[in-house]
Amino acid sequence: MIGFDYMKIAYLCEDIQIPIMGVKGASIHVREVVNALIKLNHEVFVITTNKGTENHRNGQYAIHEVSPFTSKKLGSDLRMILTSRNFYKKANILFNNAKPDLIYERYELYGSAGMKLAQKFNIPFMLEVNAALLLGPKRRLNFRPLARYVENNIFKSAGAIIITTDDLRDYVIRKGVGKNKVFEVPDGVDPEKFDPEISEISIRKKYKLEKKQVVGFVGSLSKRQGLPILLDAARKCKQQIPDIHFLIVGEGFEEPKLKNFVKNNNLESIVTFTGSVSHNDIPAYIAAMDITVLPNMSIYSSPVKIFEYMAMGKATIAPAQGQMNRLFENGREILLIKPGDQEQLTNNIIKLFSDTALRKKLGSNARDKVSNSYTWNHNAKRVLEIYG
Repeated sequence: MIGFDYMKIAYLCEDIQIPIMGVKGASIHVREVVNALIKLNHEVFVITTNKGTENHRNGQYAIHEVSPFTSKKLGSDLRMILTSRNFYKKANILFNNAKPDLIYERYELYGSAGMKLAQKFNIPFMLEVNAALLLGPKRRLNFRPLARYVENNIFKSAGAIIITTDDLRDYVIRKGVGKNKVFEVPDGVDPEKFDPEISEISIRKKYKLEKKQVVGFVGSLSKRQGLPILLDAARKCKQQIPDIHFLIVGEGFEEPKLKNFVKNNNLESIVTFTGSVSHNDIPAYIAAMDITVLPNMSIYSSPVKIFEYMAMGKATIAPAQGQMNRLFENGREILLIKPGDQEQLTNNIIKLFSDTALRKKLGSNARDKVSNSYTWNHNAKRVLEIYG
């Protein structure tokens, strides 16, 4: 084993829905954890089922792609089982050529490659669990008891399990994992990349927002984000704040429905959908926002967007749910609302635009909090402490 000052780390991601070079929050999480480990003088290589196509600067780590099984005729369970088998075969070849000192895997249903590689090569195995996948609608499983059996085995085989939010702790422990093997490491941010000094001028000019008071959202346009609530709030806010504008940054399955709502409620003059935006450009988009919002979230999620909003020094409104309740103080670093409460969201938007001092205080405190406690560098150090 090479000394702890330098390690070769294999980062595994069997989830086909996470393009490593992509704009999704999960994609950002993978890249930033890898980059932070490299900055701490470790060598990392990534094995994935989806490399992605985004143009991100990456000259420091290799990405090895495994072709997944995608035929819908097979069913979800069999597709994932066969994909994991292929994944193991490819990783086995790579490990024979250059055996790593640590396996770090982002968990996916039926993703047993890390467990098998750890057993074969006698390598420490850390597993990152980002969601209670068996409880959610992520996959239509035909053999849920089998998926549960495989999941239990994978969880129990890991030397340590990283959870991104403490709400996952009971879910993991119920699998038979000892409490002393479960560690919370929330999402984070790069405070140098997300800097309050970044100019908003180019984005405001591009979307004709120069004299507008802008409420912003960044992320996937999916049901769990609660965007209909935000658009309903837009309709109410329009009556009291004539120069208000809502900037929705991202793409997703709900986009057509959201655009129809905007059209049917005559909100086209105050709502802009930007579509997909490269993560390299997201800081400039957030810079153009006066207030940032997340209307709703799962209790199991650790939203990257919240940490990015805060690092940019923005007054942020989020649901009083899961991680938000524990990490941030309501009224000091964030404004928390009842999840999905459109009236409370509307009132808080109006409140922030009528109270400049409060807006600045929340933004400044938020920046301090995430810069001191929730950076990717901090997270990488924590992972290495757990390994040690």
